[in-house]
Amino acid sequence: MSVEEAECRRAFDAATEVYMASFHLVKATRALREADEEEIQKTVGAFNGSVVGAESVRHKYEKLLQNFFKKAFEVMHKN
Repeated sequence: MSVEEAECRRAFDAATEVYMASFHLVKATRALREADEEEIQKTVGAFNGSVVGAESVRHKYEKLLQNFFKKAFEVMHKN
């Protein structure tokens, strides 16, 4: 794994932890959707602030992050 790949992965991992930590108290569907949208914006900002490397590597992890958001919201919505 290259340095840029490792740093993008680190930024991705940190962003997903921040995202998941934000929802431990949110239960209502409407509040959950609103909180989800807010946290996605914050998380993407944090990711963009720490990610390094080539556009292709960065894009790979941006896509992974968006997929993570979708799956995590589905899980939280079920609970």
